[in-house]
Amino acid sequence: QLQKLERPKDNYNGASFRQLRMLVEVRTELRHSKLPLGEHVALHFQHAEKLLDDGFDREAMEELQQVSDYDPDNVGDYLELARIYVKAGRFEEALQALNHSLRLRETAAAHLLLAKICLEQGKLDEAQAQLNALLRLDPLGAEAAPLMREVNSKNVSRQ
Repeated sequence: QLQKLERPKDNYNGASFRQLRMLVEVRTELRHSKLPLGEHVALHFQHAEKLLDDGFDREAMEELQQVSDYDPDNVGDYLELARIYVKAGRFEEALQALNHSLRLRETAAAHLLLAKICLEQGKLDEAQAQLNALLRLDPLGAEAAPLMREVNSKNVSRQ
């Protein structure tokens, strides 16, 4: 079997790498297709989190897109996508992902991120409304306190 191995090349082209990557992804998906849907989705989500931790945002977005393809009702997927969009300064896409997340299930994390985006865009009244919604869900809302102070100080300086 070792006789069939080829000697490594000194130079490679991008098309070959993309083709190899696609073949590996297809093979992995085939192997994962035998798993129950929940486990399959969890694997993609875990892989996306690892990619995010390693700083590969674009690749993590691709994994998260697969999560939403397999499980369109996965709230965590849309929250992570929104965080990536915010990090990239793509606020409109972040707002779309967060609104979709909130349509599925209202969470304090989604309201917090929406409040941050609204504050960043100077929409103080909307930021305040999102913080109020967050506090309705999580009355202790430790994450909301600093943002609430910032919104209040900007409201005072605006008057």
